[in-house]
Amino acid sequence: MINKTDDYNFEVVADKDSFYDALKELKDNRTWFEVEPKSISEFNALDSCALFADYESAKYNTTAEMLLDTMSGAGMAVTIDGNAYLLRDTAVGDFINRAGFSCTVSRKISTERLAALLKEFIDAMNKNIRINFCYGKITAALSPQYQHVDEQWLLDKLESFSQLKFRAGFITCSRVWASYEVTEAKEQLLDEYSKQFVKVSHLCRMAEPDDITPIIEFSTGSSGDNSIIVSTFLEHKGVRVKLGQPINIIHKGEVKEKFESEIRFLYPRFVKDIEVFNKLSEVFLVHPYEVADHVLTEIGLNKRKYSKYYNKTLNFVSSVKIVTAQDLYWALSKFTDEMKIDNCSKAEINDVVDCLFKLLRLDFKKYDYQKKVKATA
Repeated sequence: MINKTDDYNFEVVADKDSFYDALKELKDNRTWFEVEPKSISEFNALDSCALFADYESAKYNTTAEMLLDTMSGAGMAVTIDGNAYLLRDTAVGDFINRAGFSCTVSRKISTERLAALLKEFIDAMNKNIRINFCYGKITAALSPQYQHVDEQWLLDKLESFSQLKFRAGFITCSRVWASYEVTEAKEQLLDEYSKQFVKVSHLCRMAEPDDITPIIEFSTGSSGDNSIIVSTFLEHKGVRVKLGQPINIIHKGEVKEKFESEIRFLYPRFVKDIEVFNKLSEVFLVHPYEVADHVLTEIGLNKRKYSKYYNKTLNFVSSVKIVTAQDLYWALSKFTDEMKIDNCSKAEINDVVDCLFKLLRLDFKKYDYQKKVKATA
């Protein structure tokens, strides 16, 4: 289930044993080592010709498949202590960060020019570089302060502090993601939501407590500025709403100690997030359709890019009885549900989820006024 190429496709699996077997496989095929800048003799752009891939791959101690994948991706290799290694685009991005110049600039120049510039900048560095080599390519080039923590250890700790049921997960060479359902503590977590729901039970509400599932998502990465992230969600009939700010631990210092300390308070934090979310149920709306358009504009959602889903979401808002700001937040979260139906990438969906999360910081009453809403082209 591990995607070893750089095409950003991945297989989401629902079987926990398969997921954990893949984690072990990842660990067995990943090597970390530290190099001095002076040990890097050259960066070179790969010839895009595929005719000699079988022959050339031997130079990089990899397969023709990996070489061809790199040619169509990062298109670059590096020589360290006389050994040539293919680079994933995540590693090229890391080297660019280490060199201290903009990724925007790098996209405007040729791969040959970028390779030459990287060599010049790396030569001027005085700090070592921590290398992650995985499945025939360098995946990351990080600060020597980077502290990698085994993903299996992190997930075991998360599960030991919380009674969780594995739902799904995926693994790439540079990222691990897993989703869990809160089981034993579900009633306690939703108690606050239920109390608030009862207060307005005479109204038509979007999400009844019995249909809601508390979700915890975990992700971590081994390239760039990726952190260890634990996020809380509520899910209603496949539609998820993101709650409070996630636990976010950078890979530096006492990472294990910080992680254990944070997840000890995961449930109290989850309850607090629900309390904040419940405040939206105290905000009653007169013009929910117009509010939806106003707040989506306010949070900076790209209406042109996502016009299809934007229009479908507004149509849904107009078709149901929206009473409170909390109802509207549930309704707007169907935006990502429509994206899933069209098999949009998880990265795109997560970007929209993070964008919709900004709604929790808004005063919805401020946007509760009539104004003709125009559908986007």
